[in-house]
Amino acid sequence: MSKNLDTYQSLNLIQPRFTYSLEYYPILTDRDYQKGEFIRYFVKKVNGSDWTEVDKNNFGAVSIELYEKFNLTWRISGQERNDPNDVIGDGVYEFNLQQIKSAEKSYSGISNKLINPLQFYKKS
Repeated sequence: MSKNLDTYQSLNLIQPRFTYSLEYYPILTDRDYQKGEFIRYFVKKVNGSDWTEVDKNNFGAVSIELYEKFNLTWRISGQERNDPNDVIGDGVYEFNLQQIKSAEKSYSGISNKLINPLQFYKKS
C-alpha cells in the first residue's frame, strides 16, 4: 500500500467523540418536593442561541468544546411569594426569579427558556 493510503486508513479509524444534547423535561418525585428544590442543567451549542435543558448524565457527557453549559438551583415547594413583612424573603417565586436574572448575566438568552419562576411549584 502507498504511504498516503496507509495514512488515510489509520486516520479513518479515529472516530471523533461528539455528544449531542437531548431535551429533558424533569419529572419530579415526592422526595424532590420534600427537599424543596432541585438542580436544573442547561446546555447551548457554542455557535447557537437556544438553551436546552438536559439531565445530569447528559450534562456531564456534553463536550465543552461544542457546548456552553451551566446548572442552577430551582425551588419547587415552600412559601410561594415573599411575605412583605419578612426581611429574609424566602418565596419560591422571588428566589427563582433571582436565579433567572443572575443566570441571564452570564448565559444570555436563558430567560427566554425560563419564563415561569413557578414552573414545577407545588404548594406544600
